[in-house]
Amino acid sequence: MKKLVSIIIPVYNVEDYLTFCLDSLLNQTYEDLEVIAVDDGSTDNSLAILNAYAAMDQRLRVISQANSGPSAARNLGLSMCHGEYITFMDSDDWAELTLIEKLVNALETDQSDIAICGHWIAGSHYKLKVRSRKSWVLDQKQAVKMILQDKVIKNYAWGKMIRRSLLPALQFPVDQIYEDVRSVYKVFLQASRFSLLNEPLYYYRMRQGSITYSLPAMNAAEMKKAYQEQRHEIAKFYPELISCTDMNLFKANFLILYTAARDKLMMIKPV
Repeated sequence: MKKLVSIIIPVYNVEDYLTFCLDSLLNQTYEDLEVIAVDDGSTDNSLAILNAYAAMDQRLRVISQANSGPSAARNLGLSMCHGEYITFMDSDDWAELTLIEKLVNALETDQSDIAICGHWIAGSHYKLKVRSRKSWVLDQKQAVKMILQDKVIKNYAWGKMIRRSLLPALQFPVDQIYEDVRSVYKVFLQASRFSLLNEPLYYYRMRQGSITYSLPAMNAAEMKKAYQEQRHEIAKFYPELISCTDMNLFKANFLILYTAARDKLMMIKPV
């Protein structure tokens, strides 16, 4: 008998993208699913779209909460899920129809605790493939090193499937940004065996204006703080891997300088 997979989606004001996301999940080749969509107080038609889909497919469960942020939405979904395997999706992203089947197969074939797939970074006019050169099984130290490097294995909740036994290690910090950086690595520290697939099965949508041009200086400072917290915790387990966090701190420092210069230039009035 196939095991139930829970897919948790925080939803907030994504009416233009939500149907694409839901279609890619409810048409998965692996059908033993519960899709838990937590509407985080959307003010557009997102909730209506969710309810319409739920009326057509009982595997979709819709939960509503007052606007509390994606961490609170994910935590609520985690508290209500029943799956033996759990994964996450952002509500403006989408997946290959074989995503769940291949992640489940990796968990069961390799007897791993966490399965990780490659992904596409999808912009409005481009796609960038991010994946390992091969599929392989990692031990904890190898996986932790790769998530600290934040290249092939990214500091995101999506693109990963975990066993239910790891749920006690997974809580997202409420009222903090860069919540994935602050939480996902902690689950890695509780797992011993990882399946890394070299297939890009997840599509991460880069919405125009969402990062480089709209990043507030305060957010850049929070990015640095999140990576510093990660570095401090990793030092307790793998002090020899601390240097793997250097590039992330460099990136955060660069963005702090960039946003400060950008904001200063915006304040200069043309002559």
